[in-house]
Parts: sequence; structure tokens; C-alpha cells
Amino acid sequence: VASVVASQPSIRMNHHHHHHASAVFSTDETLASFLNRSVAERIQIGVPVLDQTASFNRTDVVELCGPAATGKTEFLYAACLPHVLQAPNRHLVYLDLDYKFEPYRVSQMLHAMLEQEAHKRAPDPAVAEARKKQTQIERNLEAEEQRRRRHEEVRTTLERLHVFSCTNSLQFLATLKVLATDFVPSLYERGGSLGAIVVDNISAYCDVMREIKTNQAGASRRSAGAQEPQHSVVEAIVHSLTELRNMCDVPILVSRRTAREEYDDAANLIWNNFVVKRASLGCAVFRQQRRTADGPGHEPRTIDVSHVERTIRWVKGVTGATPGGVEFTIHPALGVR
Repeated sequence: VASVVASQPSIRMNHHHHHHASAVFSTDETLASFLNRSVAERIQIGVPVLDQTASFNRTDVVELCGPAATGKTEFLYAACLPHVLQAPNRHLVYLDLDYKFEPYRVSQMLHAMLEQEAHKRAPDPAVAEARKKQTQIERNLEAEEQRRRRHEEVRTTLERLHVFSCTNSLQFLATLKVLATDFVPSLYERGGSLGAIVVDNISAYCDVMREIKTNQAGASRRSAGAQEPQHSVVEAIVHSLTELRNMCDVPILVSRRTAREEYDDAANLIWNNFVVKRASLGCAVFRQQRRTADGPGHEPRTIDVSHVERTIRWVKGVTGATPGGVEFTIHPALGVR
């Protein structure tokens, strides 16, 4: 870990970062003006339930935490797609730390989003009139061509979603180093830009709470000046993510699986200071009985009906948040709503 941290390059204005610098700083802009603009500039994450309940700065670190099956990964999927759809040169980095990334699910959501956007556009009267005169064969051919173009649009969009899967924390650190020293500079040199950095899920093998507590029993046997191995891992991860965020001037979205929020030890404090905004996700299943009249012979029968209630509650960095949280749903095709 020490060697990885020590080898991290400082942010220099060399030829690799020249294109990035020209995109971040305005011409003849003073430092005070740049700082004011950076703080005051607001962005949209792209998920309505997030954008409607909180405001975000360009370089915020947003953590979504909660138990399993509360919708954390679905939130990240929903946040990814608007970023890569904004512009043909906009890219996104998705760091998959527990191999849960589902390409089919992302493709399904992208298809649904593009279909929804197409329906929102006002139809051209001339085109609508011409379609009335088409034969059924011509309509079928046109529909097939539209499907082909939609598939091609999905394919080219997904090419700008870069997924990196890491099996352990050191591989995660090495990936962050490659992103900072090679991938991002090369991306800017080709005229591309980065929309966001997504990490799912940080607790897969470097959970700040779990790893620290694993070796707490042995901490008393170490000298007072000795550093916890987990503390070093967390510190290195935060250092690398901070450098990458500052270099790219983009938000970081992180999911973390946890049942409780405790920040008592040094490593937890480091991670807590790194996170700017934190939302806690919850899920409750309510079952009720309902009588229907569609049984054999049309006699009434009783069936069990389940209702899943999912909520998101801001617990850090958002003032005026609803104490009980806001309810959201996960659409089968469109994702978080």
C-alpha cells in the first residue's frame, strides 16, 4: 500500500493535462473567481428522486448506503446513463468491486430511456401523413430500421461506459492509479470528457467498518505508533479517489453495504470526512390479504398481496431533508423512479 501511495504522481500541468486544464479554467480567470464558480456551480445527478431532494456541487462525493436489496446498484445504473447520453464525447468510469454489474440490465434501461425520449418528441406532420399511405410491408420495414438504429445507438452509448472489475483492494488501488496516469489523460487528449466516477460497492472487500473491526483484537498488542493495515488501505483509497476527482473535476458516486453507521475509529473518520453527502436506503415488505371473486366456480377466495416500500433518507450534507425519507420505486424497465 505504501509503495502504491508513494508512486502516485502529483497533478502537474504537463502535456497530458493541458487539454483538461483548458476545459476547467476559463480564459484570464482569477483563482478567486474559479473557486467561487466551482462552489456555486450546481449539477444534476440524473436521478429525479436524488435531484429533487438535494443539490449537488460538481465535485461532491455522494454515498448511498444501506442493507442488501435496497436498490443501491439500481441507483448507480440510473445515474450512469444520463451522463453518457448528454453528449457523444461524454464518458463514465464504473468501478465494479463485487462483480455485480449486469450489462443486460443497463442495456434494458438504456433502451427504455431512448424509447421514452422518442415518444416525447413532437411528431412531424409531414412524416405522419406519409405513414398513412404506407403499406403494411413498408411499415414493418420502417419499424425494423428504427429498431436497428436504436440498437446501434445503445451500442455506441455503452462503448462510453467503461467498467473496471477489481477482485481486491490492492487491485482497486492499482486501477485508480492507471486511471489517473493513463486512461484519463488519454481520454482528454482524444477530445473526450468524463461525466462521473461510480464505485459499486466500496464495502465488497474494503468496508471501512468491517475491516477495521476484524483486527481490533490485535490492536492492543501493537505499539501505540503502529498503523493499522486497514487504516492504510482506506487512507490510500481516499487519497487516490481524491486525486482522481480533482483531476477530472467530476462527482463520485459510491455505494456501501451497511446496516449501521458508526465512525469511531481512525479509518472510519477518514472515510466519513471524504464523503460529502450520504443517503441511507431502506426497504420494507408489507403483506396483506385480499378477497377476490375469481376462484373455481366464481366463489370468493383470499390471496396474499405484497407491497414493497423503498425509501431514501439523507443523513449527511443535505439541509432540510425529510426526516422520514422519500419513497421511490424501481421500474422494471426504467429503473429508479
